[in-house]
Amino acid sequence: MRRLLFLALSYGLLTGCIVYDEQLIQDDGTPVAETDRDRDPLPGEDSLIFLSPDNGRPGDTLIVFVDATQPELAEVETAEFFGPSDLIVLATAPNGPEEFVLTVEVPEGAQAGPNDLRLETRTGETIWVNTAFEVR
Repeated sequence: MRRLLFLALSYGLLTGCIVYDEQLIQDDGTPVAETDRDRDPLPGEDSLIFLSPDNGRPGDTLIVFVDATQPELAEVETAEFFGPSDLIVLATAPNGPEEFVLTVEVPEGAQAGPNDLRLETRTGETIWVNTAFEVR
């Protein structure tokens, strides 16, 4: 009986739900800045890629939405950050042709600064997003 109760409680504690609020608020109470997602690419830009949220603090684990006008993000297979903060991509998932979702961990003691994002597609194409995510 104790074992059954333990299993039931464990299952209840391990399952959970993430509630996504329309207005994203950072831990310090400030809203996450909106980016200009509806603009057309500037001359010389192949695409516009935005991350939301695009910043975090040491110890945060975040769900980060990667939106693009081009290329089609449904083809993205891997994502990796490069920069001073040693960001860890815990999970990735396509969310339609123009959106890709990352679960990102900012380690405790992560160095502040901008981090670049490298996305690789199934066809071998590499997409770089410079200064994609900043640790504050």
